[in-house]
Amino acid sequence: MSKNKQKNARLMTSIKADMRFQHKHGFYIVYIFMALLYLIVLSQFEINVTKTMLPIIVYLDPSVLGLFFIGSMIMLEKEQGILSLLYITPLRIREYMISKLITLTSLAMMVGFVISFITYRAPVNYLLLAVGILLTAVFYALIGFMVSTNANTVNEYMVNMIPWMLLLVVPCFALIPNSFIPQFVYPILNIIPSVAGLKLLIGSYTEMPTWEIILCIASLTAINCLIFIKTKKLFAKKVMLQD
Repeated sequence: MSKNKQKNARLMTSIKADMRFQHKHGFYIVYIFMALLYLIVLSQFEINVTKTMLPIIVYLDPSVLGLFFIGSMIMLEKEQGILSLLYITPLRIREYMISKLITLTSLAMMVGFVISFITYRAPVNYLLLAVGILLTAVFYALIGFMVSTNANTVNEYMVNMIPWMLLLVVPCFALIPNSFIPQFVYPILNIIPSVAGLKLLIGSYTEMPTWEIILCIASLTAINCLIFIKTKKLFAKKVMLQD
């Protein structure tokens, strides 16, 4: 078997294992519950209000739930000794990480598309929505990976996550209309990952300049690549102890 086929086989096996793990620990039930909750809440409002709330809800799904789930998965795998067993398997760290990114991003995208299709009665740029959810979900999952390297329990992970959440969420308030942020600062906000992700999702439901879309996508992609490389090294050093 060629090396590429071996890599693909390992990755597919890891994805299937992650899906079984997520199902066993009730991740899918939580996502279904949250999707139904979103649908109920959004159905109570007119389209003008929905246009404002929907991007925020879709944004919170990959961010808050993604951070919670990725941390929970890694901490549970630590407690169950799964990570120590991975050390002696052919699975590479990057494949382990990519598997979790794929499964959690797929869940976030599914929820985002479902609630957008059902609740939003105006045109939606689904391509931009998919890109926005993908880049945002990957970013927050990678932050979760990074924070998990310095935690040993779920509770410790949650405590360590608080300053990160504040650091990432507070800049998003600049997107509120008539906020205190000066106009000349807005273009700079596009390079902040959390803000760039939210702007892409807002742009999926409203008009957004092409240059701004390109800048947000480019900045998020570059930052995700850098965090992936950094987190892979941290994970190898502190968690799995392999290159």
